[in-house]
Amino acid sequence: GTIVDDRSKRQHQRTAAIQSRRHHLVCSGHFTLRHSAIVKAIVTHAADLRGTSHEVLTERDVCDITGASVPPRQRDVRPGDITYEADIGMVFVDVTVSTPFGSVLTQAAEIRAGSVPTSQEDPAVRAMLRKDRLPDAKRVRKAGSHHRAMGLSVYGGIPARTMRHIGQMAAAFEARAPLATPPGQRSRVARLAAAIAIAARAEPARQLAKLRAPLP
Repeated sequence: GTIVDDRSKRQHQRTAAIQSRRHHLVCSGHFTLRHSAIVKAIVTHAADLRGTSHEVLTERDVCDITGASVPPRQRDVRPGDITYEADIGMVFVDVTVSTPFGSVLTQAAEIRAGSVPTSQEDPAVRAMLRKDRLPDAKRVRKAGSHHRAMGLSVYGGIPARTMRHIGQMAAAFEARAPLATPPGQRSRVARLAAAIAIAARAEPARQLAKLRAPLP
């Protein structure tokens, strides 16, 4: 009984230590700050479109008749964290960051056991699938526009589906920019993906720096 109790106590201590080290990444209180940082990074990247008819807009609703990007009628009814114009029409981007602590441990255990998690097991991918089924996403599609759930991990990881969305976004920005990316510079998609990944990691780092007590 004592041995079992000691093992249980040590396991609890290890779990608590891991949770403490990852608190700044998985704490729900930081999600809004990180979400806002990612949206700001995208808007900043598209600053060369500011003031044009192709300007990137934030916190937008969809017109049920025309599919246009319009100001939200209610605070919580805004399917587009970001909206932008593309050749296919108006695109509403819904940013989400998802890696629950339990999923981090589960994936780590699978990898240690030699199993490679599938994309459907990725918490960010599952979050995007949930977003696709929300009423607001259906409203966007019904109005003839396009909804893009863009999921990332708390570590700044970008799933393949999100990378495709970033590629489409970068292509739309580049096509409408007053000046094209000069030859020899990194592509627009590479710069946009880096800005998004950095924002996902930098905001938790700022929160970690604010902690008064050292982490165990």
